[in-house]
Amino acid sequence: MDDGRPAGRPPRRWPRVSGVVLLALVVLGYGLGQWLQGRAETDVRARADGIGQAIALATDSLRSDVIYLYPLIYSSDVPAERAWSIAGPQLTSTAARQRARIAAARDQLAATRPMPWQDDLEAARLAVLRHADAWLTFLDRVQAEPRQMLVLQPDVAAARSDAQQALAALAQP
Repeated sequence: MDDGRPAGRPPRRWPRVSGVVLLALVVLGYGLGQWLQGRAETDVRARADGIGQAIALATDSLRSDVIYLYPLIYSSDVPAERAWSIAGPQLTSTAARQRARIAAARDQLAATRPMPWQDDLEAARLAVLRHADAWLTFLDRVQAEPRQMLVLQPDVAAARSDAQQALAALAQP
C-alpha cells in the first residue's frame, strides 16, 4: 500500500489535531469572554441598584422625619431656635445612618469594574457614583446644619438625572 510517504514514517495527524485544539480554544475563549462581560454588566447593574435602594431609603427616612417634625419646626407656639434644637438631633442622626448606608453601597460599586471595552457601562457606573457622591455631600451638610434638609439641592437633582440617563442608555440596544 503506497500512500506517497517514505516507508516506516507514521501518518501526519498533527495539523488536524492542532487545528481542532485551536478551534476548541477559540470557542472556549469566546465563551469565557462572553461570560465575563455578562458578569461585569450584572455586577455593575446590581451595585447601581443597591445605591438606588440606599438613596430611596434615605429619602423616605428623611422625609418621614421632616413630616413627623413639621408641626414642631413650623409651630408658632415654639420659638424657632428651640424647635431646631429638638428637631436637629433627630435629623442629624437619620442623616448619619443613611450616609453610612449610601457610603457602603457606593464603595461596592466603586470596587466593581466593567470590562475595558464596556465604555457605556463605565459611563453609567461613574454617573451613579457621582449621584451617590452628591447625596453624601448633601447628608454631610444636613449633619452639619439640619436646616439644610429643607433647602433645595440642585446638585443632587442634576446628578440623579445624569445617572438615570446613563442607565437608560444601557437599556437601548
